[in-house]
Amino acid sequence: MQHDPRFHHALPGKPPGLLTRIIAVIAAVGLAIVGLMFSVVVFAIALGVGAVVAIWLWWKMRTLRKQMEQDPRFQEMRRQQQQQSGESDVIEGVVIREVHEERHERRD
Repeated sequence: MQHDPRFHHALPGKPPGLLTRIIAVIAAVGLAIVGLMFSVVVFAIALGVGAVVAIWLWWKMRTLRKQMEQDPRFQEMRRQQQQQSGESDVIEGVVIREVHEERHERRD
């Protein structure tokens, strides 16, 4: 293997010079910034597409739910499930009521 003077800086024995290090750092920072910019753009596009798909699905499901609730078969199935599970339109809760009674003392 012959020694080529054009590739002297690539030899393992000599470390790169200060100017080479500065250029490498500037290039690395520049590439990191460009990569970050592209990743932000890709993320924004993905977020926008995801929002559009979510809204479209919500709208389709809304229409489907309305159609389903009008279907007599669905209404009958819902009634049967409520009867089997014992569900009703009663909302359970606790009521606290204060009763103020006036004390009447009897005088004999």
